[in-house]
Amino acid sequence: YTGQTQAAWDVTANGDYVVLGGEFPTVNGVGQQGLVRFAKRSAAPKLQGARVTGAPFTPKVANYDVTTGGAARPDRIASGVLTNPTPDQWFDRTAFPPVPVGAFHFGSSGRNILDGPGLQTVNFSIVKNTAVTERLHAQLRAEFFNLLDHNNFNQPDNYFGSPSFGQVVSAGSPRRIQFALKFLF
Repeated sequence: YTGQTQAAWDVTANGDYVVLGGEFPTVNGVGQQGLVRFAKRSAAPKLQGARVTGAPFTPKVANYDVTTGGAARPDRIASGVLTNPTPDQWFDRTAFPPVPVGAFHFGSSGRNILDGPGLQTVNFSIVKNTAVTERLHAQLRAEFFNLLDHNNFNQPDNYFGSPSFGQVVSAGSPRRIQFALKFLF
């Protein structure tokens, strides 16, 4: 255990369990080290599983030169997690200063230490099949994607040195509706 709070290194699963290998300062508020195993509810009905908001990501340095002592990852001086992240500031940018030129050490921030925005979407379709003749059928479809029109943000900019470092600058598709008429014969 290095104390660098580097999160999951590897994930494996079967039908009953998910196992994460890595360094975890806390998992759902409880300190953990090494391997963390989560079971599906039927295998452990009184315990909680992992609560992860979105895909993990790693802060990186946009322009670095290894020959001058630069590093691909910045140092980490705080957790970087915000209580109420917004698209304008998804994580605490001040927690990730760059490695000073000439320091000749890897940045101390770990891999996949921050979580991006989650995905919340409801897709819905209605299909009506009608017999036109004995051999000809018509199918009318109405399909709704992201029915509730929830903002599904993409990952924040994770490159230190970028003007939008720490900001979410794009989002997934808004609500989409499509209609189709198909003849089957």
